[in-house]
Amino acid sequence: MWNTYQTDALNTLLHLPDLAGVQVGLYDTVQKFYLPRMLWRNPESDAALYENIDYFGDHAEDGSYWRIGFRYRDFRFAMEVASGPETFLCRLAPSSGEPGRYRFVITGSVRAGRMGSVDTRRDEIVIRTGAGTHRIRVLGRVDADTYINNADAAGIAVCADEPVCLLCNREEPADPVRELADARERYLRSRPDSGGYLAHMSDAIQKAMIWNTIYEPVGDRLCAPVSRAWCMRNGVSFGSYVLFEWDTFLTAMMSGVFSRGFALSQLAAILMEMTPEGMIPNFGSQRGGSPDRSQPPVGSYCVLKLYRQLGETEILERHFDALLRWNRWWPQHRDGNGDGLLEWGSDPIPRGTERGYFDNGNTHLCAMYESGLDNSPMYDDVPFNDATHTLELADVGLCALYALDCRCLAEMAEILGREDDAALLRGEYAGMAERMNTRMYDQASGMYCNLHWNGEKDHRYSPTNFYPLLAGIPDGDQAERMVREHLMNPREFWGDYVLPSISREHPAYADQDYWRGRIWAPMNYLVYEGLKGYGLEESAFALADKSRSLLLGEWLGESHIHENYNADTGDGDDKRNADPFYTWGALLALLPFSELLYVRPEGGVRIGSGLASGGSVTGYPLWGDRYNLSTEGTFRLDRNGETLLSSTDSNAVVDHFMLRDGTLSLTLVSSAATLLIEPSDGIDRVTVAGPGKATFYDGPLEGPINITPPEGNANEQG
Repeated sequence: MWNTYQTDALNTLLHLPDLAGVQVGLYDTVQKFYLPRMLWRNPESDAALYENIDYFGDHAEDGSYWRIGFRYRDFRFAMEVASGPETFLCRLAPSSGEPGRYRFVITGSVRAGRMGSVDTRRDEIVIRTGAGTHRIRVLGRVDADTYINNADAAGIAVCADEPVCLLCNREEPADPVRELADARERYLRSRPDSGGYLAHMSDAIQKAMIWNTIYEPVGDRLCAPVSRAWCMRNGVSFGSYVLFEWDTFLTAMMSGVFSRGFALSQLAAILMEMTPEGMIPNFGSQRGGSPDRSQPPVGSYCVLKLYRQLGETEILERHFDALLRWNRWWPQHRDGNGDGLLEWGSDPIPRGTERGYFDNGNTHLCAMYESGLDNSPMYDDVPFNDATHTLELADVGLCALYALDCRCLAEMAEILGREDDAALLRGEYAGMAERMNTRMYDQASGMYCNLHWNGEKDHRYSPTNFYPLLAGIPDGDQAERMVREHLMNPREFWGDYVLPSISREHPAYADQDYWRGRIWAPMNYLVYEGLKGYGLEESAFALADKSRSLLLGEWLGESHIHENYNADTGDGDDKRNADPFYTWGALLALLPFSELLYVRPEGGVRIGSGLASGGSVTGYPLWGDRYNLSTEGTFRLDRNGETLLSSTDSNAVVDHFMLRDGTLSLTLVSSAATLLIEPSDGIDRVTVAGPGKATFYDGPLEGPINITPPEGNANEQG
């Protein structure tokens, strides 16, 4: 299939497996300037000349259809493609620009490492590889007279004043515009989507991932780095690819919204980077990784969530041992003072730079990199201990995520029948929870605090101080106090734009530079998950709703999904180090999406919302089926195109929805009207509980069943 797999150029069609390429460059006949590769940002230059994406259009995961808008100076054009395994139709449609000034330059290539030849003629390019022959015809006004200083490859120059078509191994279409429109329509009918309150949410998630998907030659695989622009500058930066640890785990879990295959390939990609010591590094890249340090351990949580959604035990069987090795690495390497609490750190890598790594490790800066919060003011004046290779500060965020990792792995071990591992991990979780509650929780402030080695609690707060919620460590009263006094406190974290990466009261908040005060989607997501775990639905919805508004601020009109955002203005364009098309920025869309479909890590799904009304989801992958949900006017849940649940109450909420071994079980949390359950293939029995979890219906599903809410059930939130 021909697709947008070339890392450094979205204006290139790349064919797998032979790596034949067809590139659409641009030549400016006035400036005598040739632009071969187009991205939203060229890291080698701050010039607007190299920011060439006008918009991101629809893009099928398999490359069967895509459309993208490009810009250069006053020139704008759309590149629209419909492709098959060996064929494509590509239409280049200019929409503005000085007449007669610009030329499309079409070049063919075979990527290094593959054998083949390229024959360029007046209006045809023939690429021959071991996999076959690709014959590309150029339909347009060929310019054979203008000299183009193209050092990359011989190419065909075509006047760019009018549409140009490229055809690979096929006849000329009678109506290329109609054919492309039909291809787009087929894609839109087949893809998962969301609407109403969730309009643009599924779209943003899919585009963030698919437009960032590349072919990575070192591992001979497809993967989605944090951003194509981060991979570039071979010899100066990461090279052909870079995968960061927690970024990739989180985007794998997020990708489950639209594609099982995409999600699982992301998991496999990051786990391939594991070091011989059993550690998932901060990053892996063509030019090497970071064997001195890891990053926040969110992997088991993401894997467990995907398992709960997809229902495939093979996911756990495939990844459990690697995740367990990584879990055991943390207490062995990051408990510098031996007190059972963990610190961020960096191990020494002697002669690391000589062996191709980026540093030699064992530094304060590298320990901060391990936190994932590179320049966070939480660590500004914290000593780094060269002997223990750690900061002299036990970190709430790390301790909570380690506890979460233990709990998730224990769940996996029990599912896999590995009782000894489960018992060990349950004990580890209980021990960490007890130490955090007795040593890190500060009763006076009602907050978990980072702990200096001298026993002093540190009251610099970031969203990581709420991660104990995600791990289930505080009791209910503690959780509500943390949220009431700190999270929802406008002097600290709440406001028009949330959540800042350091408390608004901290002097570094004013910097609004990277992790010094700016908003980051993964922090919002992890805090949101903690709120959902404690049933704090109103707070969770408020965070989700503000995340939705923040994302839409630049997604609509600019196609931007930023790496981070200004916490005062909601702007992402104000800083060059806030990449405008960064995969995990789309986690902001996952929060509101989860308000209507929320996969619980312990199992079961919460469906519907009494708060986020008027939304819809189509094509959601769940347990091998596809589900549609609508809360627009009425409540309706379809399974494989047939209605399963419905109610005239659009705010109906069912929780702990589970389909297992022919039995459908659910809890009716909120409904002001009867819930109708209709027969569906593979479902023999129905069990329904009320908000107090007491079962009030249990029987066969032989025909439609009307479930009347128990008295006092209407409009309750659980």
